[in-house]
Amino acid sequence: MIRRSSRRFSNFGLLGGILTLLLLLSLIWLRSAWVPLVQDFSSPLLSKLQPLMETLPALKTEWQLYRQTALNQKAVLSELAQLRKQQQAMEIVAAENQRLRSLLNLPTPKGYLKIGAEVIARSPNQWTSRLQINKGFEDGLSINRIVLNQEGVVGKISELSARTAMVELLTDQNSAVACITEKDRRPAILNGAFPGEPAKLKYLENYTKVVPGEKILTSGLGGNFPPDLLLGTVTEVKQDPGHPVPEVFVKLSAFNQALQYLVVLVPEP
Repeated sequence: MIRRSSRRFSNFGLLGGILTLLLLLSLIWLRSAWVPLVQDFSSPLLSKLQPLMETLPALKTEWQLYRQTALNQKAVLSELAQLRKQQQAMEIVAAENQRLRSLLNLPTPKGYLKIGAEVIARSPNQWTSRLQINKGFEDGLSINRIVLNQEGVVGKISELSARTAMVELLTDQNSAVACITEKDRRPAILNGAFPGEPAKLKYLENYTKVVPGEKILTSGLGGNFPPDLLLGTVTEVKQDPGHPVPEVFVKLSAFNQALQYLVVLVPEP
């Protein structure tokens, strides 16, 4: 029995070797037969792909140039944005310097000195009537001193401490300033009005002639306000035939811009 099994395994081994040899020969034959066919089939395709393969290095170079250009453009745009921010900051500083120069060059009435001040507080519930500045009686200020910006009269000092002061604005509803018309020098009283709304003249003489565009100035009566300081410009005149006193509306000049830097007029010592 053992000898018969050994013979069977020997026969199987011989048969496997023969089959393996035949498989190898078949593969060699198939390769020699099919390789030319594959080459013939792929040759047209390879010939068409050859120009594309030749352009790949150029495409790679173009892509690198495009990528570098995009990076450069991004850097330029970032630098441009920074320059725009710097320009805006410089414009703000330039505008602020211009306002300060305008205040320094503001004509001073005879017998008065200018004291520069900056707005430091403005209460939301008194926005249209009062503000606080960073100068007080230790800086030479006193009650009822007039406050200006480069456009005209802002108001007057109403309260004082050592280093701060409250300013009552012309836009306070209780404000009343003795004034005159520019052309005929007719006296009147300028009542306060909210910012953006026209103020009104009261107590004009009968049939006073006032025209739009005419300036309204301080009269100097009462001693608190020096004369001939700009309060506003007439925007509208209504003359009722049955009423001899015209109704005159005035745009307050000092409130055409934000209130930040101001000047207080004080008498010369």
